[in-house]
Order: sequence, then C-alpha cells, then structure tokens
Amino acid sequence: METLELPLPTPALPPTRHGFRLHPALDPSKYEMPGSLAGVARWKAFCYVGNDCGQEHVHEMQDVGYVMISLVDDTIVPIARGDEHHQGYDLMFDFASGEYATYGLPPARNGRRRRAKPAAGLDIRPRDYVAMWSGGTNYVYGPKDVAAMTEALRRWLSYGGRDGIVIGANDMRGRALSSRDMVERNGDFTVVPGTLAPIGADIVARLRKLSETLVALGPNPDRIAMADAFRQTRDLITTVEPFGYQIGFGIDQRKAALRRLVEVRRSGDSQKLWELAFGFDGIKHMMHAYLRSETESGSVFSRDHFSSIWGEPDLAIDILSRI
Repeated sequence: METLELPLPTPALPPTRHGFRLHPALDPSKYEMPGSLAGVARWKAFCYVGNDCGQEHVHEMQDVGYVMISLVDDTIVPIARGDEHHQGYDLMFDFASGEYATYGLPPARNGRRRRAKPAAGLDIRPRDYVAMWSGGTNYVYGPKDVAAMTEALRRWLSYGGRDGIVIGANDMRGRALSSRDMVERNGDFTVVPGTLAPIGADIVARLRKLSETLVALGPNPDRIAMADAFRQTRDLITTVEPFGYQIGFGIDQRKAALRRLVEVRRSGDSQKLWELAFGFDGIKHMMHAYLRSETESGSVFSRDHFSSIWGEPDLAIDILSRI
C-alpha cells in the first residue's frame, strides 16, 4: 500500500497525555486504549467491516494488531484484527467514503447479506498514515518508503511503542535495522563491507558485556551483582525477540529461556545463569550454530537473510565463537 511522502516541515506534536490521541472523527466508545502504546497488547478496537475475519465477527471488540500513525498530526487509529486487510488501509478508505457503515446488518430471511446505506465520509485521509505492526516487525519495500517509515517510527517510539525491527524487501532486500537505530540513523541502512550490521553489533555488544559481568560474579555473587546479570540476560532475550526466528532463537526457544531465567533467579545460581547464556544449549550457542549451519548451506537467500541482521555473516560467526 502506497504511503504518503514525508511532509516537510514536520509539525510539532501537541502535548497530550501519552503524546497521541484517537482520531477525533472516530467514536471513542469503540476503542479501549489504556495507557501508552507500551500496553497495546491490552487494547481493543471495534471491528467495523470484517474484511479479514468474516461477517459473523463484525461489530465485535477485538484485539489490535496494526496501529495507524499519522505523519501530519498526533492522531492514531487502532485497527481491529478482523479489519486488517491490506494492513488496515481498506478500512481507512472505508472511513473516508462512509462505506464502513454499510456492514453488520443481520442477514435477510433468504440468508443473503444485507447492507445499510453509506454514512457521510469521515474526515480521515488514509494517505496521511503509516500502518505500524504492534508485534515489532515492519517492512520497507523501496527507498521512497524510508522517510515516511522513519518518521512514523519516531512517533511510535515517542508514544511508548516497543522497539522492533524494520526489514527491507524487494528493492531493499538484505537490509534491516532496529526501530530505534532507524530513527537515530535517520533511515540510513548503509552497512560498511567487512563490518557487522547495527543489529548484529548490538547483539555482540550485549553478549560481551553479559560475559564480562558473569565472569566478574565469582562463585558467591552478592544480590546486587546477580540482579544486574539477571537484568542483562532478560534484556538480551527481549532485544532479539522481534527477529528471533531469523537468528535461530524463535518463540519456543525464547519461552524456554525465560522459564530457565525464572528458575535461575529463584535459585540465585550464577553458574546456571552462565549456562543459560553461554552453555552448549545456551542463547549464544543457538544463534552461533544456526548462523553457521544456514550460512554453510550456500544459498543466496540465506546469505542475504543473515546479512540484514549480522552484516558480514563470516565475521559474525568468528566473533561469536570468541565470546
């Protein structure tokens, strides 16, 4: 779906409680938005048209997947999971045309679907918005998308949204940045040949710091030092979550690691924490083994795939083997 070219200059965001507000043309009773975007997993939105779930679920309150972020003001539009066809842009155009009001009537006696008359179109301009996936992974398909995505991410993060990953596709294939890196680098995906990509460099830095922290603990660590090591391990797991499946640390591995982390915290055993992070079945070993295996497969896809995360895969393999 084509998005708006970044408007210049960017207007300042009015000071609202969390920096954003529901578009004023929408009925607030049809949205549950407690807190900032940090809690979007608890948000609900009214399903207007059911273009992604079927008519039997129209007019239900549903979980939110995509959130439309305006590039021209501080408004947002949460999209119910059942309305997220084309990332929710179909619904946005239905808002603008008034077609959103034609759905949800009970079927006629013969079973045929009935539709009401369109309402007056809402004062919503779909092309002023960028759809952000609240799960953490978003995509850019060409250089023209970068400016709009960068500005949308700046707003998303300022509204409390989680950090995630932006992956290049089509013309941008083989490139990726964390959401924060994309904002800080102003959309610059450039990776210097022979170096790690920003995401890979961040993973390596976190692993090195955690290794140093665990070595310094000794056999009888104090509670403060152990708590710091625990926090670093948890932050590492959280950091790689949005792209874990791309580095051999998918949802099953993440859940297992978090369970082990809880057990380690209860026991206070620093050796078990080391094993979780750097043991044979630990976090680093999973990433290292997966990277080696997939890179050695020789497929062009695998090398492009890993270059977006690690930069130079062979360099990443060597560095990980030394931690």
